Amino acid sequence: MRYYVFNTHTEAEEIAGRIDANARSALAAAGYTVREDGGILGKRYGIDDPGAVTTAWDVPRQRLDGQWVLQHPETHPAAGVVTDNGLMLDRLTDGLGGLTTETKTPDWWPAPDPV
Repeated sequence: MRYYVFNTHTEAEEIAGRIDANARSALAAAGYTVREDGGILGKRYGIDDPGAVTTAWDVPRQRLDGQWVLQHPETHPAAGVVTDNGLMLDRLTDGLGGLTTETKTPDWWPAPDPV
């Protein structure tokens, strides 16, 4: 799984906010309901499901090496969907430019505690 990689939490937060804004716009255009608080309602059988609300694309996490990461939008279930305005993945990443990406490796996070 690929992640965007940043030097600071602030950089990661800024891109997370841009992905969130892109997602709200793209999903609203695709027929999803975006609440006043920014939450996006999921759908079940084509009907809004108030129990399935997305409030953020991802939360920046810090790796052991001090870098900050966000999950790449290519992992979104709708990334490959073609909408009236193009590929959903292109809509989610619109305006992000040449960000650094890396594939997750086990050494990013602390080892789990032995049981």
